[in-house]
Amino acid sequence: MKKKTALEISVENVLEELIDTGYCQSTIRYYKKGYDRLLKSASTMQTDALTHALAEHFINDSAHTRTGRYCPSRKKLHSSCIRKLREHEEKGYLGWQPSRESKVDTPATTEFQKLHTRFLTYLKEERKSKNTSDSSEISPANS
Repeated sequence: MKKKTALEISVENVLEELIDTGYCQSTIRYYKKGYDRLLKSASTMQTDALTHALAEHFINDSAHTRTGRYCPSRKKLHSSCIRKLREHEEKGYLGWQPSRESKVDTPATTEFQKLHTRFLTYLKEERKSKNTSDSSEISPANS
């Protein structure tokens, strides 16, 4: 029996984490398909660990298998697979992070602040739940 590589073990751990977290079977199969491609790329590149070169090669492998054209869904899957794998290796679990950080700073103009205050007042008048009001607040770290 062939001994599993560190990369294969990491991939299995991520897939198990997805199952334990409660992801749908179809989503897990989708990620498994991506990770199978990653393992195939690792075998081709003769590496048994997630290296920067392997990750870059895998993310840039975004050509559709039949047409050869750029496939955004393939690129997104590959990027997500690498992100989840790195996160699991660094933290030991999968967190809930956005796949892309916002490049827009929180508006700090007085006009925005007035509109935001009116919006919060409206939520209170409409008797919206505390969670709804709290999610509309701007935290000091963001401003």
